[in-house]
Amino acid sequence: MMSRIRKLAPLVGTICITALSGGCGAISQQSDAVSLIDYMRQSYGKRSEVTLQEAASVPYASIGVRVGDSNQVILVLGTQEQDTLLWTSAARISLITKNGRIVRTGGLSPDLTYYRNMGESRDKNGRLITRWSADFRELGLYGIVIACAEQQPEGETISILGKEIQTLRVEERCKSQDSQLDWSFKNIFWRDAQTQMVWRSLQHVSPKLDAISVDILRPLAAD
Repeated sequence: MMSRIRKLAPLVGTICITALSGGCGAISQQSDAVSLIDYMRQSYGKRSEVTLQEAASVPYASIGVRVGDSNQVILVLGTQEQDTLLWTSAARISLITKNGRIVRTGGLSPDLTYYRNMGESRDKNGRLITRWSADFRELGLYGIVIACAEQQPEGETISILGKEIQTLRVEERCKSQDSQLDWSFKNIFWRDAQTQMVWRSLQHVSPKLDAISVDILRPLAAD
């Protein structure tokens, strides 16, 4: 697997793949990044989704990403650190995910600077409550506490590139717990019914940005 990742260097060009250690220009320098939404609109013209042929032409772990109603584009795996993955494109667009959840972005404007898990608990109805701390440097907001309540999972069959996948659809209702920000939203994760891997998700990462949808086009290969 790591040999595959090393081969990505020519593809991602000057994208910094040290974002996981906090020193990535693609993540931290907005002036060097291309707007993800603009890139999506320019890259695929009137086509709204990545085709099977386009996805098959990328011999690496990859995801299809869309912001709001923009076109879907491909991001490839740049590097891996345990369960944290950096996905990149040649246009200096980056997403960092952890177990399928977006925890950092670059090139979106405004970006999610960082999203960290503060712990989990159960409410009186037995629902899982996860509290997150979010930083939005461009908005001047740091340490914003967000509480997400997971709803009862429901079975759902989804289709990605023509392949049907049995999943559990997991919704979570989230709300900021800070007087600095009044923000509520809903995330959805489609997890593999057997492995729990997130095949598809619809996530909100900034109060100033439309929801981001992510599809796994080519899964991470087992070591």
